[in-house]
Amino acid sequence: METVENVTFSDATVDLDGLLFVDCKFDHCVLRYAGGQFGFHNYAFRECTLQLSGPARNTANLLLSFEIADERKLYGPLNSGPVIH
Repeated sequence: METVENVTFSDATVDLDGLLFVDCKFDHCVLRYAGGQFGFHNYAFRECTLQLSGPARNTANLLLSFEIADERKLYGPLNSGPVIH
């Protein structure tokens, strides 16, 4: 997995798959996730959204069908911290 360090992403579309983000900030970004391996360490989100596709989208749909996840939590804005709101 490739490491991305000390980068501030602003008004960008960022693909997460295959990357480890260390000491990164995400400001007004679209975070795209298709189901591959990724990671965050010491990061911050501000006014970002999550876009799921492929296996990640399929998993979200499965969780929603079992009412395990609330759609607003999966597809709503991301705030600072590790939890998707």
